[in-house]
Amino acid sequence: MRLFSIVQHLHGEGIERALLYLTKVGGLDLSRMSPELPFLKSINLLRNCLVHNGGVLSGSLNDQLNKFVLDNPALRGNPGREVILGKDFIQEFIVNLKGFFAKFENELKVFMERVNS
Repeated sequence: MRLFSIVQHLHGEGIERALLYLTKVGGLDLSRMSPELPFLKSINLLRNCLVHNGGVLSGSLNDQLNKFVLDNPALRGNPGREVILGKDFIQEFIVNLKGFFAKFENELKVFMERVNS
């Protein structure tokens, strides 16, 4: 019953909620997953922009996705305009996914050692 209570009180959606579950219920330490995890969170924002806004960025200069696009050489775009994925974007995405899953695997090993001891 305690697990159900914790899950009921988790806020957020999608990836954010899943990560919160892993930290609160699983006790995983996701702080060691930088820079990959912030990159993947930004990719989730990019995905939402592509799917829900037709790839048009917010008009706000302070928007988190706009900052990500402006800071990432593999992406191009300006606030209120379409985002363009450069030729190196997929490679950068793959490198970050591999790095994330390698670190995630290490966290799972620590978790399993803790559970089995």
